[in-house]
Amino acid sequence: MSDDFKFILDDHLVPLEIQARLSALGFKQTSTFAMVEDYAPAVRAFIEDDVGLKAEGNDLYRSQVSALLGAWNSC
Repeated sequence: MSDDFKFILDDHLVPLEIQARLSALGFKQTSTFAMVEDYAPAVRAFIEDDVGLKAEGNDLYRSQVSALLGAWNSC
């Protein structure tokens, strides 16, 4: 994972487990993550469907989604 992408994810407090999942999906650079989708609703769908974040049983779901959306918006 590139230093600038890692910095953005860390700055938005994206948990390491989610960072690892993004990396496993091939998102290792800011420029790649910036192009994942065009609009926030589509990024939300990506987070749930591809990254695999689920609300059920996850008290931190909203904050984790918000962290990822903030990171995406910063790219």
